[in-house]
Amino acid sequence: MWLSNTFRSGAGIFSREVSLADGRLEFRLDLVLLVTWMLPALLSAMQGDSAARSFLSDSALHARSLVAVPILILGEYFSLPLLREISGRFRSLVSEDERGLFEAYLVRSFRLPVAVVIASIVCAYLVVLILLRYLPLSSISGWQRGYGDGFRLFSPGGWWNVLVNVPLVLSLVFMWIWRLFLWSRFLWQISRLRLQLIASHPDGMAGLRFLGYSPAALLPLSVALSAILAGMIADRVLLFGEPVMSYQHLLYTFAAVVIVLYYGPAIILTGKLFNVRRRGVVAYSRLANRVGRSFEEKWMKDSDASALEVPDFSATADLYHVVEQVYRMRVVPIDMKSLGIFITVTLIPFLPVILLQVPLKTIVQKIAALSF
Repeated sequence: MWLSNTFRSGAGIFSREVSLADGRLEFRLDLVLLVTWMLPALLSAMQGDSAARSFLSDSALHARSLVAVPILILGEYFSLPLLREISGRFRSLVSEDERGLFEAYLVRSFRLPVAVVIASIVCAYLVVLILLRYLPLSSISGWQRGYGDGFRLFSPGGWWNVLVNVPLVLSLVFMWIWRLFLWSRFLWQISRLRLQLIASHPDGMAGLRFLGYSPAALLPLSVALSAILAGMIADRVLLFGEPVMSYQHLLYTFAAVVIVLYYGPAIILTGKLFNVRRRGVVAYSRLANRVGRSFEEKWMKDSDASALEVPDFSATADLYHVVEQVYRMRVVPIDMKSLGIFITVTLIPFLPVILLQVPLKTIVQKIAALSF
């Protein structure tokens, strides 16, 4: 039921409620496919066979237009409702007197004002200007190059890529980065409220274990960035013969940055969890000591096997189990299994690039060797 409701609700680029069945998603996907791939393909074909072959071998463009952009658009319809669901779970942890403040934080955390959209577009063109200033012409694909300087520096397809294609992709990326900022700000605001956390909660995180799954709601951004980076590396490997392994440090750096950006916001609540655990350890330890002393005074002097059937034994064992749960409580709200899945999904776009030079059999053997 929740999944079907998620599919029906969705969210558009301006945080308006939309439906997958109303045709807007299909229209947006068709439009970006036309703008970012079909029109450049047509312009390159008009330049001749050489430009057309260069276009078809442009891995960076294909990864950007056919993988990254659709993921960023589809993510708005599936990921944002999930993020709303996760954020709403804080409602049961907020005290009644701060409920109104929480609702205000919640509403502001899902707004994407028109000013932000405009700022994203402006920033995208600023990045393009910087790239034009410092990026060497030799690194630009052949189908984008012109036959002179000035306006003729780029071909018609090249100018379309510079003025429309790349800014569109960057704008979408910047708007997703803004959503990541809003989520971080929301968690910081939540950390200032008096949350009703329970040290003995069975989830082992005082009731905040659901927070460890929040990066999945913003996963489209990391996968899209991974696809863009993988396409750029594939170009260097295919066109210039550079070894894939020469980019392993870049891959590690990218994974580390993504983990910090996605899981860093959750650490904002570590202080609250630490205080809850500290108070819980002190309070439950005192209770365990009192119950333990009372139990020993009553049953350890003169006891027989039939005493094990007395409810005191079961109640004491249950209490000690709760106390153990408090001692094992984690103060960092990160689910390690979720983290492993997140890293794996994020790095999937790099697999085809690695397969360009490393046989699949070798990769499988190395993974198997690490597993045993």
